[in-house]
Amino acid sequence: MNFNYVFPAKGTQGTVTGVDDIGSILIQWDNGSTLNAVYGEDVVRIVKPDFELVFQNGRREGFETFNDAWQYVTDMVLNDDLVWVNLESKGNDTIHIRKGL
Repeated sequence: MNFNYVFPAKGTQGTVTGVDDIGSILIQWDNGSTLNAVYGEDVVRIVKPDFELVFQNGRREGFETFNDAWQYVTDMVLNDDLVWVNLESKGNDTIHIRKGL
């Protein structure tokens, strides 16, 4: 058999969809490939998504880290009428905030 696999280029990102019985990481690559990362052979790393604030009007503001986003929220508390912060949103990478009364 002749298999023509196209290996993802260095830096290609994807979404982990599972792990098989021998420890290979099942990945849906952003380029459309579904080639697995083989335990002990391939090198992959976790890329954390940007953190984002979601305002009640739907506006979204992205930050590189939680600390950067939290500093922004802290500044809003000190300088604006911030009345509600939801730290228990659906994802760990989002804080929902409401400004005004």
